[in-house]
Amino acid sequence: MAGLLASRYRQSMADEPNYDASDPSQLPGCGIGIYAALLLSIGLLGLGGIGLSTWALFQGGEVTSSELMPGHELQVYQLSALRRAELIEVEEVPEIFHDESPTRDGATACALMSDRLVRVVSVSNGRGWSCQNQTEGPILGWTIAYDQIEAVDSEGTHYSDASVMIYGTDAEGEAVEIQCEFGPEEGAMRFKRVVQSLADLPVDP
Repeated sequence: MAGLLASRYRQSMADEPNYDASDPSQLPGCGIGIYAALLLSIGLLGLGGIGLSTWALFQGGEVTSSELMPGHELQVYQLSALRRAELIEVEEVPEIFHDESPTRDGATACALMSDRLVRVVSVSNGRGWSCQNQTEGPILGWTIAYDQIEAVDSEGTHYSDASVMIYGTDAEGEAVEIQCEFGPEEGAMRFKRVVQSLADLPVDP
């Protein structure tokens, strides 16, 4: 019995692989270590790519176009700047709204109400709304009643950047000029014709 065990022990020792200590690649567990290092490097590359994509996103890319919107499609925060500037009442909703702010939050916009045109501008492109009820700068506002609009002009075309200028007087009789800005195909000429119609002025063809 002892001889049989000794024979099996010698056989098992003969089957053991001979490792060359001078060659680390032949040491036990080296293959698993290389595989783990490969997986770790792939994971780090993936995390780096996600980080770069997130950074690029927050740096701001191309601003999406802002077409004319009916009031019932607006988000509550898009009217915050108009209400803070006391241009509209809490329960009022514009008939037509054009958002000029880069973040499309209504910080800078023109709106057609039932009886007047209003414009709000948040200085330094400050946000019109925040959880802390703060902005990055003061909010300015202008109002012209439709029956006080004397002229409507424009620069640019439907397919280019365009400005629509509205001239008239405010409630105190002071001369007022409101200039609303539009990007390509955002409805500048349609906005101009609507204002002309509301002010009972000749409407462009």
